[in-house]
Amino acid sequence: MRSVVDFAIQPLNIILLLAVLTGILLFLSKQKWANLSFLVLAIILILSASDFIPDLLLNHLESRFMPFEFEALNDNEFRYILVLGSGHTADPDLSFISQLSEPALGRLTEGIRIHLQIPESQLILSGYGGVSPIPQAEVMAQSAIQLGVVEQDIVKMPEPTNTAEEADYYLERFGKDRSLILVTSASHMPRAMTIFRNRGLDPVPAPTFYYLKDDPYDGFDWKWFDEENFHKVEVALHEYVGMLWEKVRH
Repeated sequence: MRSVVDFAIQPLNIILLLAVLTGILLFLSKQKWANLSFLVLAIILILSASDFIPDLLLNHLESRFMPFEFEALNDNEFRYILVLGSGHTADPDLSFISQLSEPALGRLTEGIRIHLQIPESQLILSGYGGVSPIPQAEVMAQSAIQLGVVEQDIVKMPEPTNTAEEADYYLERFGKDRSLILVTSASHMPRAMTIFRNRGLDPVPAPTFYYLKDDPYDGFDWKWFDEENFHKVEVALHEYVGMLWEKVRH
């Protein structure tokens, strides 16, 4: 079921299927249905390839929580900083840092930034290995050490495979007694916060790895057909479907 959903939220997959369907309908002389199929294909292509819809979908997610601010903290108030996993490639020829995906690296650097500013805090790194025998938690831990984090300040959560399992694992291992700072991608933060709150936790959000960045010096830069926009739609739909599933479960 999950693989079907993952396939369906990728605009290029739907466009390809509609193109094949249109060709089949034309071959069968079903001109009316072929025209309808092509029209739907064209609409999805235009909406997904231009900036407006992808940015609109992502902005609704990324603007929900403000970037983390140290000024809002009291001294020694927060002890745990949980960085959620986001994939890696276990290439032995690369450094641990280079093995991390872009979102994972963004999350890790934000977690380290916060950790280094909060005395006696612990950095909790999460992520399973997938098909790799080396879990992402370990790759992030080694990367953090290479970036200057003391090994004794790192806790690894290599078992969880998704955000719900990460929340359950954290709750079982660390409980609710100590405050938590939650680090994940800005687009993922609304769903992550919902999942953690549904389990009685109330973490302080620390969103990072923004897809949308407003550069006042860049001027107007509208992109009509950009492959990055297809990825933005996929990311946004993944989060919206995930939030819907979490709502159904609870």
